Amino acid sequence: LRPLWAGTRTYTRAGGTQVSRTLALGTYLASAVQTTVGGTLWCQSTRGDWIPASSVSVVTPSNLRGVELGSTAPPPPPPPPPPPGDVRHGVVTAGLLNVRARPGVSPDNPPVGQLSNGTAVTIYEEQQADGATWYRIGDRRWVHGGWVRIVEEPPPPGDPRHGVVTATTLNVRARPGVVAGNPVVDQLHYGAEVTIYDETQVAGAAWYRIGVDRWVHSGWVRIVAAVEAPRTSLGLLTVSDQPVLPVGWVVSSTLNVRARPGVSPDNPPIDEVLHNQRLDILESRMVDGARWYRIGLDRWVSGQGLAAASLKPRPSAIRPDERWVAVNLSQQTAVAYEGDRPVYAAMVATGLPGTPTVQGIFRTWQRLASGKMSGGSAATGGYYYLEEVTWTCYFYSGYALHTAYWHDAFGRPRSHGCVNFSPYDAWWVFQWSAAGGVNSPAVYVYSG
Repeated sequence: LRPLWAGTRTYTRAGGTQVSRTLALGTYLASAVQTTVGGTLWCQSTRGDWIPASSVSVVTPSNLRGVELGSTAPPPPPPPPPPPGDVRHGVVTAGLLNVRARPGVSPDNPPVGQLSNGTAVTIYEEQQADGATWYRIGDRRWVHGGWVRIVEEPPPPGDPRHGVVTATTLNVRARPGVVAGNPVVDQLHYGAEVTIYDETQVAGAAWYRIGVDRWVHSGWVRIVAAVEAPRTSLGLLTVSDQPVLPVGWVVSSTLNVRARPGVSPDNPPIDEVLHNQRLDILESRMVDGARWYRIGLDRWVSGQGLAAASLKPRPSAIRPDERWVAVNLSQQTAVAYEGDRPVYAAMVATGLPGTPTVQGIFRTWQRLASGKMSGGSAATGGYYYLEEVTWTCYFYSGYALHTAYWHDAFGRPRSHGCVNFSPYDAWWVFQWSAAGGVNSPAVYVYSG
């Protein structure tokens, strides 16, 4: 919670008048308890005092996530299995054809989806209902046979499309549509990449099938050009599900994609990528004094809008068996290593010019799962008071790796000197480094 104005007061009890403290701007409160008194909602801070909800704004933490390197990430949804050899194939001839959970039309068997004219279907089964022929085209998916033309051979399959999730969180369901009996089975986060195998209409909205029994609302998926298939790095074949360095994240709200590096009238934008979206960096090139990165086949983006994480050789002061984090101030990225092997990469936010992050090689001196941070002065500026800062590793004096739940501006200097991670990335580094002991991880902060 963030107070809306300087001088906001907290009280000893909800609905009370006895002031507990007066808050300055730069204060962030953590609250897990709310109650209503006299029609007013009150929130309790972790210190035990209370504040009216009308005096604060709710801060939504970032959903940004880094990426595990060189190990299998959660696999993408599998493509649909091939149909058996004795099935038939058809094409929809109606403008819109209703799909139902079983054969027949009745009040208790409403449409669960719709198919548009020309949609290719595979027919697994045929049944009669009320004197009409019905075709089963999938699990609990039936259509009236009068609006399907049987074809001898299946139409040539189109290439699957690809998309990027634009919602903060996008629900995945076993069937298209939001109805009782079709609960959420998974969730995707902003910037997630999906492969689209099928499309259908439900209640006037398009839904995409992104795997077996996995459907998402199309309104929160932006179609993008096909991803480039396997790349080669250090002579090893890798794919986007097993990323290798370098990788990058979009820092700006959007970033233009061009067919070749550089900006010129004959090289206009052909696409755009979104804030916090992760990109595999396949090639780097300087054009007119500016860095450009290739992220796909004939797809280039300017390095000015990208935070790039790349390999950093292990300093001799760090042991070969040690867990350590390299923080690149120039790129605002961090890479976690086990000895010489990179295992995780993330975008961070380090110190502003007036409060820079200390550079050098350090070892964690204190680990805290949660705690309070404060500093600066309300009178002279730079004041901050932060409750429940999680997953903190202090590596030099008051400098630390830690969660920043109060902003989503990673990829640019932002802090009073600490290294800010998104909540998920801070948790990942904290739990991973625990295996190294109380002084883990080692931290190497550098520029360049």
